[in-house]
Amino acid sequence: MRFYLFLSLFVFLIFTHTKAQIPFSTIELGQEKLPVMAIAQDAKGKIWAGTEKGLFCITPKNDGKHEMTHHLQNTPIAAITFDTQGKAYLATYQGKLYSGSQPDNLSLLHNYNQLITRIFIDAKGQVWLATQGGGVYLRTQEGELKHYDESDKLPSNSAFDIKADNEGNIWVATAQGLALWNERREKWKPERNIEKATALAYFQKTLFAAGNDAEGGRLYYYKDGKWRSVQLPEEIRYQRVTAMQADAEGGLWLAADRVAYYKYGQWRFYSQAEGFESRSAISLLLDAQQNLWVGTEGKGLFARIETIPTTLQNEEPEQDTVAETEPEEPTQVDTATSTIAQAATEETEPTPTEDLDEILNEERISASALNRDFNLDVRFEQGRAVLLAQYLESLDKIAAVLMRNPDICVEIAGHTDKIGNPVLNKQLSEQRAAAVKRYLYEEKGIPTARIKAIGYGDTRLLTTNRSEGEKNRRVEIRFLNCE
Repeated sequence: MRFYLFLSLFVFLIFTHTKAQIPFSTIELGQEKLPVMAIAQDAKGKIWAGTEKGLFCITPKNDGKHEMTHHLQNTPIAAITFDTQGKAYLATYQGKLYSGSQPDNLSLLHNYNQLITRIFIDAKGQVWLATQGGGVYLRTQEGELKHYDESDKLPSNSAFDIKADNEGNIWVATAQGLALWNERREKWKPERNIEKATALAYFQKTLFAAGNDAEGGRLYYYKDGKWRSVQLPEEIRYQRVTAMQADAEGGLWLAADRVAYYKYGQWRFYSQAEGFESRSAISLLLDAQQNLWVGTEGKGLFARIETIPTTLQNEEPEQDTVAETEPEEPTQVDTATSTIAQAATEETEPTPTEDLDEILNEERISASALNRDFNLDVRFEQGRAVLLAQYLESLDKIAAVLMRNPDICVEIAGHTDKIGNPVLNKQLSEQRAAAVKRYLYEEKGIPTARIKAIGYGDTRLLTTNRSEGEKNRRVEIRFLNCE
C-alpha cells in the first residue's frame, strides 16, 4: 500500500515539475492590453480571441511562432464557438447572436438584448445560450427559439456556463446553483447541495462544477450518480472561477484571479514567476494540441505552448479568406464602439445626495428622504466584495434607523467606474451590494425582505472624467415605503 502511495506521489511530482518548466508567454493583440472575454479554436487549428475591440485570429506556425489578423474591429465580443461543420457562432456585448462560415461575413440570428455569457452547441446541433440576467435560450435546428428562466425552475436568471455530459444531458451553472435540463418536462431540476455554480467542465463520464457553499469555493464532481466535492485552496477559495477545462490526462485547469491546475488531489498555481502576469483570468481554452490559452481582464492574452501544432503542417500558404471576403448581405455586425452599457449611461444622473448623517439622526425617516439616493460611507478590499471593518459604523447607523422605522425598506445599489470589463464590473457591483445586505441581516438582524441589493456596474456614472473616477465607485442607499 505504501509503495503505491509513494508511486502516485512520485508520478505527480514528476508531472507537475514538467508542467512548471513550460512558461506562459504574452500574445500581443495590437497596442493595447485588451480584456479577452472568449477564446475558441476552429477546425483548422486557428485560435480566435474575442475582445472588446473585435476578434483576433491567431494562426500557430510550425516554428512555434504565430500570425495575427484582426476582424470586426471595435465590435465588443462576449462569446464565440464553432460547430462541427466549422460554422462560427458569435455574441456581442449588446446581446446580438451572429453565425456564419467566415467571421467577417456573418448573419444576425437574433438580438436577445441580454449579455450572452456562453454559447454551447449540443450533439443535435441545437444552440444553447447562457445569459447574464435573462436565463437560458435554446435555438433548435428548425430555428425555433425557446426561453427558460426562473419560472421553469432555473435556479437563477444569471447563468454563467452550460455544458452536456456523455449522455447528452444539459447542465447550466447559475448564480444560485446548478441545474439539469429535463427535456421531457421542459423544466430544470436544481441540484440542492450547490449554492452557486460559475463554471463547468467534463472528462470521461465525470462532470466538474466550480461553485460555493457557506465556507467558500468548492470543486464539485459528479460521477456514477453521486456528487462529491473538495474545498478550493485558500489561494482561490474566495475568487470566482470563470472557466474550467480538463486536459487529455484528466487534470483540470481553472481560471480565477490566477490560473490553477488540479490533479491527483494536488494543486498548482501559475503567476508572474511562470510568465503569467495577470491577477484576473476570465477565459480559458485548452486547444487540440493541449496548449493552454488564457484571456485576462486587463493584461491581454497569454499562452502556454506545450506542443507545436501539427494540423497546419501540410497546409499550403493561403490568404486569410476571413479578411478578404466581401459580405454578401449589406447588413453586418454593428461595429459601434459602445459597450453593452452605453445606452444606460445616457440616463439621468442619480439625484445628488444630501448629508446622510443628518437623516439618520432623526427619529423618523421623513417623506423628503424617500426615493432618493444617498452615498454610503463604506469601503471594500481592492477588487473584492469584502467590507473594511473601519467603515462598518455607517451601516450600524443604517440598521438603527431601520429598527426605529419598521415600515421602511431600503435598496442597496452598487456602482463601478468604466475602467475594465463591463461584465466583471457588474458582477463586482452586485457582490458589493450583496455584502452590505448580508451585514445588515446577519449582523444586525434586519429582515431580508426589507433589503433589496442590486448592482448597476458602470451603467450609472456620475462623471465621465477619468480623473474623478472615484466618484463612480460607490454604494448608494435608497429609503422606500415597504409595500
